[in-house]
Amino acid sequence: MRNFIIDASVFALPARSEDVNTEKDNLCTLMNNYLSLKILRKNDSITISYMNKILLLLRKNNLLHTRSQINSRIKELLAKMPECHEIDIDSPIFEDWDEFLFYKITPGNPIKNSATSNVRKGRIGIFNNIPDRDTDPDDNYITKTIKKGKKNVYPHLPQDFINTFKKYCGYMADLNQKYYCYENNFIVLGKNFQNMEKENVNITLNENGTYVQSCVAIVGIGKANTLCPPKIKFESLTDACNEAKENEDFSAKLDFGGEITNENIKKDLSSQAGPPEKIYGYLETLCQVTDIINNKNINITNDNTVIEMLNAYGLLCSPDDNKYSNYKCIYREFEDKMGNKLFFNVHLKPSTYTYIAPDEYDVNNENNAIGSKYASKYTVRVYLHWNSGEKKFIIGWIGHHPPFCKNCVNNKCQAK
Repeated sequence: MRNFIIDASVFALPARSEDVNTEKDNLCTLMNNYLSLKILRKNDSITISYMNKILLLLRKNNLLHTRSQINSRIKELLAKMPECHEIDIDSPIFEDWDEFLFYKITPGNPIKNSATSNVRKGRIGIFNNIPDRDTDPDDNYITKTIKKGKKNVYPHLPQDFINTFKKYCGYMADLNQKYYCYENNFIVLGKNFQNMEKENVNITLNENGTYVQSCVAIVGIGKANTLCPPKIKFESLTDACNEAKENEDFSAKLDFGGEITNENIKKDLSSQAGPPEKIYGYLETLCQVTDIINNKNINITNDNTVIEMLNAYGLLCSPDDNKYSNYKCIYREFEDKMGNKLFFNVHLKPSTYTYIAPDEYDVNNENNAIGSKYASKYTVRVYLHWNSGEKKFIIGWIGHHPPFCKNCVNNKCQAK
């Protein structure tokens, strides 16, 4: 999976300009950035991640606008410039802008903003899963490199935008250097850099007094789609999983446990859950990660290392709550290929629809809320374990989300 990290510049709209040509350029740039991002988000072969605190950066610098404010400016522009055909006022271009950038707080969500009752829609992707990465990278990751030669590689924006960009450049360059995922991560820029071709920016990292060379790839939002892998198509989730199980390259690098059956995969899920193409892409990427671990002799010391590395490859991945391991939840015990039961903790989250229990809020929901009755039919989990002896990932489960404690029928469990 390729991971596209969305920079705040994609959403930046300068204050209204009295010059109609400047106003037109600003609105058209935002529109094109937004439409390009919407196309990118529909691609099942990639992962979209947002930098933290995008909304705060935009608001602080008066570059954040609601849908009604944007539409009002479009109407004013067309009144002054009727010949402007780049924007059609009758076309609902920004109809889902507010929902796209924000989502409402729900009961049980630990991330609250009492002032606005909204939190940033961008709080999804790899940065909410990597341990200690639920805020911006710290200042130690700021790199001095924001130019390639004499060429500026960031839009003209306030200094805190540039500092945030530099932090993420340093942090992603660090992940790239640790896990050899240079071709999997791209920082995506907007504003007038929307059509910038991919650039590799060299980064010097200070690793405890030792200077290490790395790089990070950046690209304009309008060109990001050209970097996406070719699309594949499967009729159903079971078809995608069977294709993976029957693939000799996959089976050489992944051990599919005894419970990866058509019956279990289909149980309580829509045939299009995943979607199937994304599940296949996740398994394909796991094969790539297996090769990297073995060929580069990466030392997998604990679950956190696995979680960080898999997220660095664009695989949304996290551990379960400690209570499930403490009480050895029977719904998280799966068979290995020999039929032995193992407890699985680390899991991939290729798709998460709104599925909220009061004590369990998954902030990685990158899909539309579709109601609790149907949400579980589209939420897929892949449980895995790194077998250090075999140097393979054991895939214990591909299927519906295991029950939360609230919904569990195992009355013998002390966790209840």
